[in-house]
Amino acid sequence: MKYYLVSLGCPKNRVDSEVLASHLVKKGDEIVSHPDKADTVVINTCSFIKPAVDESLEEIHRLSKLKEKSGFKLILAGCLVDRFSTRSWHNYEGVDMAVSSSLLPQIPQFLKENKWETLLGPPGLLATSDDRQTISTFPYAYIKLSEGCDVKCSYCTIPNIKGQFRSRPLDDIVSEAENLLTRGIKELVLVSQDSGFYGKDLNGQYSLVHLLKKLNELPGSFWIRLMYLNPLRINDELIDTLADLEKVVKYIDLPLQHTHDDILKLMGRPYRYKFIVNLLEKIRKAIPEVALRSSFIIGFPGESRKHFSHLLHSLSDMRIPKAGFFPYYPEENTHAFSFAGRLPSRTVSRRLRESRELQASILEEYNKSRVGSIRELLVESNRGIVCGRLQYDAPEIDSRVYIQNKRKKVTIGEFVKVKIIGHEGVDLKGKLV
Repeated sequence: MKYYLVSLGCPKNRVDSEVLASHLVKKGDEIVSHPDKADTVVINTCSFIKPAVDESLEEIHRLSKLKEKSGFKLILAGCLVDRFSTRSWHNYEGVDMAVSSSLLPQIPQFLKENKWETLLGPPGLLATSDDRQTISTFPYAYIKLSEGCDVKCSYCTIPNIKGQFRSRPLDDIVSEAENLLTRGIKELVLVSQDSGFYGKDLNGQYSLVHLLKKLNELPGSFWIRLMYLNPLRINDELIDTLADLEKVVKYIDLPLQHTHDDILKLMGRPYRYKFIVNLLEKIRKAIPEVALRSSFIIGFPGESRKHFSHLLHSLSDMRIPKAGFFPYYPEENTHAFSFAGRLPSRTVSRRLRESRELQASILEEYNKSRVGSIRELLVESNRGIVCGRLQYDAPEIDSRVYIQNKRKKVTIGEFVKVKIIGHEGVDLKGKLV
């Protein structure tokens, strides 16, 4: 049978889609590059916030129209089914079958059994070491550390969608990493809803440091990148580990969401601005070359101009070079959905513009400081212009380096030395040395 797979949303969803692709290939099915060539189309959806839900519904509509001409079976899967589990999705706009994330590998069996219905399973899907045969992001690959989240932020739908935090066995993750490295992967990107919590549910102890050390011991030249660290999980031991391990990139992603104590309290974030300032100081002292990334929610219910001004001032003071800003979306079945004080969309849009303009100037200053330095670059493409990333930039969300190259032969997945000679917008210009 021929399958066409659509993966929407975050890298964790992409891992699930690759697990499904691996199951299909192992049983002799084929993954095709266009839905017109498929017998079955699977949409692995996201539903974290309203734009993700809208994107999922738009993709269903697009493919249901194509289905009228091509005649393939249309299967809906993933977070949309998990979040809105009371809906009969198999009766929605040409959808023939709907399955929870945890049931993705069982899709071929369900098709064989003609189960044209909405099929629900337990929360989450944990990838295993032998379930990753198809990688669409070479030369990097995402590895899921866990599923679910135990933190009850007032705005977040994740606990309702994914359930409680569940760590994968450490040996399973290391085996998967070994498998990926043998196939030429040069960057392992570790993802989770709360990476710093890894292992606590398995043995009562945080095990992220132990995992990083195990991965760092694997042979070969490669990067290890850690994403999504709750600020409360960053202790001295973890900071020292990130500083000391040579294969772990000097990059820390810590979503702060806001900086004013009033808003942090409303959000259910169990830290305050003074804690943030002290943490950043501690990180920068231990890892002077560290690149920091964060994310912030703008227009949370009750956010006054005073609260927002504090955020702007703190951004100027903290000088976090990489940050994303997102409007607050009122999501049903979250605590914040009932909060008073929602802001007009015009106000939120204006504040988003202000924060992004300020952040652009901070990133420009950071990129300017890198001009003249010689760094290691991971090559991601070479089509006349070499394109790649430094260790200080995560795939798909951060800056890239572009190099005019007509003489030196470079290979995708190769590490090369590059001199940064300029910057344009969010990206950098370099030359091979």
